[in-house]
Amino acid sequence: MSSSSSIMIIPPKRKRPVFSGILLLLITSIVLLIENNIAVFIVTGLWFLLGVLLIKISFPRVNRHESYRLWLLFFTIYYLYMIITNYVYVRDPNSDFFFHFDSLDFYTVTDSLIRQKVNLEMFDWEFYRIKNYPGFAFLSWLLGRIANMMGEVNSIVLQKTQIVFTCAMTIIFLYNIGRLYLPHKRTWIIAVTFGLLTHIFAFSGTYTRDPHILLFFVIGFYIFMSEWKFRNLILLVLVGFLVAQFRMQHGLFFIAFISAYLFVRIKKFKNKIASFLLGIVFIMGFVASIVFNF
Repeated sequence: MSSSSSIMIIPPKRKRPVFSGILLLLITSIVLLIENNIAVFIVTGLWFLLGVLLIKISFPRVNRHESYRLWLLFFTIYYLYMIITNYVYVRDPNSDFFFHFDSLDFYTVTDSLIRQKVNLEMFDWEFYRIKNYPGFAFLSWLLGRIANMMGEVNSIVLQKTQIVFTCAMTIIFLYNIGRLYLPHKRTWIIAVTFGLLTHIFAFSGTYTRDPHILLFFVIGFYIFMSEWKFRNLILLVLVGFLVAQFRMQHGLFFIAFISAYLFVRIKKFKNKIASFLLGIVFIMGFVASIVFNF
């Protein structure tokens, strides 16, 4: 067995990240007292548990423990950063914002949708404003409706919990991409450096769709770098569809991932089959560009 193989199968020494867990619980409890909004507390917990579930079903067993540690670490850091920047810069989410001016439009539009009666027509009057980001609008609407069902208001802190989730999960996928080729220690350093010293730190406190798109592209890279499976091709198509729901231009660009995956991976099939599949992908992209006027 090669040395690189032994690196991949020997798990690193385990440590219990008790401090980060206690800190996260303390932060969310303080936020609950300040916001007086139980929905923020519950939704934060749901996002955290969703991350744990994704790690369990997405990554090999040898990487899970370190992925959990990174998840707890960065979810805590980004959550704390989001809370601090929000209370320093945002008093009224309808007029104040942190770092990204589009936050104002995103919040006012989704908040107006949340106030509408739940029916299929509720998006009609705002469709011209959300047509470029229906996925982001729907996710924000869903979070707001969950808060309403609990008797709470649509808090900007509640909405920003999705940003904390996407930014922290991006670090986890980046770590696991590195583990495909690099030893644990080096990959850990890369992941922590990226999480603390790049733009993703600033965006973790901003109410915008960019972190979602970044996460989808990193997931796309992870799938692309993994071994060929037809299931992975289906997942790439699904991820591309989700990207398009947040920004159509990036969804069209994601077609390059799917095409490259087909071109590089399907070597055992006949060229005609690969060409046919590539043709289908490009036709879908062309039709989408016409339908959405891009």
